[in-house]
Amino acid sequence: MSTGRKTWELIKRAAYAALTAAALGFTWGFVEAVTNRYWPAVGTYRNPYFLSSVNDRAIFYALVASIILVLTIVGVKAVSRVFRARADWNVAFTTGVFAVVFAGAAANIFFLFKSDMGVWHYFEVFANKLEPYLEDNLFPGYVIMTVTGTLLFPLLVTALKRPRWRRFFTAYAVFAAGAFAVCQAIEVGTAASRPVPAELPDVYVITIDACRADRFKPEVMPRLTEYARENCIIYENAYAPSSWTAPTFGSFATGQYPDVCMVGGMALGNAQPTLAEVMYENGYDTYFFTGNPVLDRPRGLHRGFEHHWLWSYSPLLVALRFYDTDMLNTLTRDINDLRPAGEVNRAITENALAVIEKDSTRPKFSWFHYMDPHWPYHPEPQYVKEEYRSYAEDAQFCFDFDNATEENLDIIEELYTAEVRALDDEVITLIDAIEHNPRPALIIFTSDHGEELNEHGLIGEHGKTIYQEVMLVPFFIKLPETDKASRTTVVSRPVNLLNLASTILDYVGFDAPASIQGWSLFSENAYEPPDGIILFGSWVQTDDYLYGAVFGDAKLILTEEETASGGADGEYYSLSDDPRETAPLPYDETAERLRESLIKWKAGNDALRKAQKEGIMPKPTEVDLKGLGYVD
Repeated sequence: MSTGRKTWELIKRAAYAALTAAALGFTWGFVEAVTNRYWPAVGTYRNPYFLSSVNDRAIFYALVASIILVLTIVGVKAVSRVFRARADWNVAFTTGVFAVVFAGAAANIFFLFKSDMGVWHYFEVFANKLEPYLEDNLFPGYVIMTVTGTLLFPLLVTALKRPRWRRFFTAYAVFAAGAFAVCQAIEVGTAASRPVPAELPDVYVITIDACRADRFKPEVMPRLTEYARENCIIYENAYAPSSWTAPTFGSFATGQYPDVCMVGGMALGNAQPTLAEVMYENGYDTYFFTGNPVLDRPRGLHRGFEHHWLWSYSPLLVALRFYDTDMLNTLTRDINDLRPAGEVNRAITENALAVIEKDSTRPKFSWFHYMDPHWPYHPEPQYVKEEYRSYAEDAQFCFDFDNATEENLDIIEELYTAEVRALDDEVITLIDAIEHNPRPALIIFTSDHGEELNEHGLIGEHGKTIYQEVMLVPFFIKLPETDKASRTTVVSRPVNLLNLASTILDYVGFDAPASIQGWSLFSENAYEPPDGIILFGSWVQTDDYLYGAVFGDAKLILTEEETASGGADGEYYSLSDDPRETAPLPYDETAERLRESLIKWKAGNDALRKAQKEGIMPKPTEVDLKGLGYVD
């Protein structure tokens, strides 16, 4: 057999293998789409590790593989007919086709290898998933697709040589296209049947990552603080539900405490409706734009958002992440070392402005989340004080976590604060656009958690403790101009951002789901939590659960083990006498009251979590957390 003939046979086999995997992936996605979306009584889980919708992940594989197959077979046959006597043209053209197809992929693979984790991270994660598979019968859909496709590939190659099998695969392709069209038509019809709310305001939630409450001051955020002081309800003592992003956003999304709504500490369960789902079903158009990979689709926090966008360095990867699998999430989760300062912020702002300025017959519910000032601190130099500007211009210094030391604390603090200054400009740009839009709007600004800056031996971190520096965040609400209620109130009483979902639903007049544990901050006695105690906490990256309770200036922190011990354990502080929480006090009556409340609260959460259907998902591994920057 000639070299050209052998090459052609190899190319055909590769194309058939791609088509096999695509067909199996499409079938897998189609079955899950039917059971999850159109037949929910089956009770299957829309697990983030499976191909959960025929309209996203699986169809992407089918389209890409089909394009490659058609380009290859049609193109090669056409050229071989023209140059029948020139067999080498056959090989040359085929090689050219594949060169074009894979050129973009090669460029993006380059970005992946340049990332901190690199492609090899995928193999580590794959190995870590074998144990959960044995324990929980969990196996990612993309692995099933790939392995099965590989095993059936020889059978397909043999079958395609026979006319009856070619007719079968042709019929299958027609069926698949028809099934997709039917499902798409059902979705379009369902979306069109939603009500169109009359005279309801747009709702904009603007959040920035890892922003400490003590940075919300005129010296750092002059434009936002002035705007809030003149127009808004400002909550001076706002507690995040958790000290890191995923559980806090799970709480924002569901109105439930993180240890109720989150599965394995890292992903949102599927039993409870989300705020976005309620808003969408009641007629709102829903948008979610973010620069944080923790909020990508595999974590389930996109549920209810009709439009979900995650920043990525490469345009092709942006498209791929929309059709993401766990593999793509793993490969692309950390490309910060290629990110120019301020680029992600500007991309989010540009996309957000397009939504704000978009004409729509429906009101909009939009969530815009900026990744900064999350580590790494790599601000644009113009936001950095002159004496520290050289560090901001040194990307290698900014991205090297080994530089986050006590000796460099002044530098690290300034780089962190400079990123907050930059967000002052970005966020006020959005707010100005909202204010100039003729539609009335409810605007909410806050953060998901704070940041450690050496108060307890950690620098540039969060999610490992629940001290005040990571629990207190800035928070204000701007009511529409049409609302006659007071718009310039300062609330000093402690509030929990668990109540965000309830507050929004109450304001727009939608019934809150029965699963919600929070209450509206616009309701009577809004600042009187049960027993007068603020409760928070969740799984943290020390492989433990931490729970906190605040009553007045008294604060108690317990681990999960300590909630079961029955003794005077944990850390007990007076926030007025010891605001940095460095000198634990002995138990007194208030401490015992807080301990009993925490134990009762935790037991109620445990019971509620067990009562809910929840997706099966393991705790995040050390490799997962490393990829997110939470561990070294």
